Amino acid sequence: DMAEYRDDDWPMAPDPDQPKAGKDYIISFVRAKRVERFGGRHKIELHFVILEPVRWAKKPVVMYFAVPADGPPSDISKYYEFWCKANKGVPQRGDRMTPLVFHGYWKAELGHTKKRMGRDGRLRELGAKEVGRVIVLDLIERVAGAPRAAVKRGMRSNPG
Repeated sequence: DMAEYRDDDWPMAPDPDQPKAGKDYIISFVRAKRVERFGGRHKIELHFVILEPVRWAKKPVVMYFAVPADGPPSDISKYYEFWCKANKGVPQRGDRMTPLVFHGYWKAELGHTKKRMGRDGRLRELGAKEVGRVIVLDLIERVAGAPRAAVKRGMRSNPG
C-alpha cells in the first residue's frame, strides 16, 4: 500500500542561478562600505564580483565583517585577520585599516547564508526550502594585483 504522493514532500532543486558553495572561485574586489544594521550593529561590507568560473562572471558577492561602532577593530576580529592577510602583515601604529588592501584578484571560498533578516529586523534560521544568499566565506590567496598602501594618520593622498 503506497502512501499518497504529494509534491511538497520532495526537496526543491538547487537554484541554477546561484553558484554552489566551494573554493573554486576567482573574485575581484570592487568596493567597500561601512553600514549600520538593525539594532545598531555595525558591519563592513566588501563587495566583489566573480571572474571564474565564467558561468558566474560578473555576479556580485559580498563578505561581511562585524566591527565596533567606534574605535579600532579587535586584533582577534575577522576583519583584522583578513586585513592582515591582504596587507601581508599587521598594521603599524597609526595605519588606517582601509579596505584598499583588498584590491586585486582572489581565490575565494563561497557559501550561502544560513539566516535571513525578518521584517521585524531579527535574524532567523532559513526554512528547509529557502536558499541563502551567496557570500564570500574566505579569501584563500591573492592570485593577482597588490594591496594598495596603508594610509598613515595625518597623511593626505593628494599632497600639494
